[in-house]
Amino acid sequence: AARGVLFFGTMIAIDLLNRFPFHCSPVSSFPSRIRSIVSRLWQPIRAHRPRFFIMALALMLGPARLLAEPVAPERPADYLLDQGKMFPPEVAQRLIGKLQACARDHDVHVYVMTVPTLQVMPSRVKEKLEELGTAVTEKWTKDQIGAVIVFDNEAGWVTVSASDEAERVFSAVAINMVFRDPLIETRKKHLSPEKLEAAATVLINGMTDLRMKADREARNHRVTRIVVGAVLLVALLVVILGTMGKKRETETKPTAAE
Repeated sequence: AARGVLFFGTMIAIDLLNRFPFHCSPVSSFPSRIRSIVSRLWQPIRAHRPRFFIMALALMLGPARLLAEPVAPERPADYLLDQGKMFPPEVAQRLIGKLQACARDHDVHVYVMTVPTLQVMPSRVKEKLEELGTAVTEKWTKDQIGAVIVFDNEAGWVTVSASDEAERVFSAVAINMVFRDPLIETRKKHLSPEKLEAAATVLINGMTDLRMKADREARNHRVTRIVVGAVLLVALLVVILGTMGKKRETETKPTAAE
């Protein structure tokens, strides 16, 4: 609303300035030096009024576009959303098979997304790609152990984000080690669909290894708790039986009078 009021207020002011000759405007009462400066600025505005309207509109709407939060698309059922048309059909099917097998066999959900362009200035591509990766990860991997790799075809940037559940189960150091290799692979020049597939495969294998290691540690902890519980139970039974035995000996032992 504030941007709209400012924009239309600017347009009304320009319209009023264009309706009066320069010598009849309030600027005519300014000192000669200021009038000269204002005149040089005013004449191009009057001569190129449509262009000024377009420029003002761009100045008003441009920052809103840059500051807008990225919108995450719907989660793909096959774990691959190739909006950037990066993968040929055979490579896409092979990658989808790996992603689906990872989810089916290990309950680790890894998604791959490509975008043709982020439509932002080059200096802001990395920032916007990370924001998009975070938004997509939050929407696609809610209550799941997994990660999302997002690739921008135009700039060649890639980002990898872990789900909240993955960050809860795995350590930050382990996640960073798993994410390092895919990022290094995709930063190589002349990135091909096969190299991007290889980077996704490295991420799949890394997340799978982390899940299997976490499962082994969980099983070991359960076994340890069972063993410790069993030892404590046996020790408790020994103490109880020993106490009962001493009590019986005391009850059956004859007194001195007898």
